[in-house]
Amino acid sequence: MLKKCLVLLCICAGMLFFSTCKKDRPIGDFRIALTFDDGPDPVYTIRILDILKQKNVKATFFVTGYHARLFPSIIRRMHDEGHLIGNHTFTHLYLPGATTAEMLSEVQRTQNIINRYSGAASSYLFRPPYGYISDEQKHLLKNLGYRVVKWDVDPLDYDLARSTPDAIADRVLLLRGNNKMVLMHSADYSDLQSRENTVLALPRIIDELRNKYNYSFITVDQIP
Repeated sequence: MLKKCLVLLCICAGMLFFSTCKKDRPIGDFRIALTFDDGPDPVYTIRILDILKQKNVKATFFVTGYHARLFPSIIRRMHDEGHLIGNHTFTHLYLPGATTAEMLSEVQRTQNIINRYSGAASSYLFRPPYGYISDEQKHLLKNLGYRVVKWDVDPLDYDLARSTPDAIADRVLLLRGNNKMVLMHSADYSDLQSRENTVLALPRIIDELRNKYNYSFITVDQIP
């Protein structure tokens, strides 16, 4: 009788162990795309690129043309280090309040800068500022060859009042599933706010997604 109880106890313990592992650590080739908006700038974007290089992670940067024009060497570095560069308008334009001509001008001016510094490998990815875009605007951009992308998780790294480094990382690490996109910011489009907390959160995000949750890192063009 005692032997049978011990066997049952071992079976239950094993079931509990594997159930916990399955819950906490996805099994299989899970992929995730880290994306960074609003850069580049010579402070936070540089530090983010340093971390990505150190940890051998490729990411996607949605840049504003205004910043890209000011810091072309950072755009070159993004390209040279294998990151994908997408379009985020020239001035972080609020698209619902823009005319078609205004939108197209901002997108094209930014794309011209991206093309100049990343060459034939340029991507035609577009992320609307604030995530707002009308169906008509989206259709027009698609007809021009752009892929309009948003995100799956927003860790609120721009909300300085609620976003310590740990709070940012915790929100990202709640994400489950394959081929997901994380929104973060490598600069502030208005040049008024710090992105220090994003920089400090990034190493933990990468290490735990990779080592604890079994994710590999991809760029947005690799997501179906």
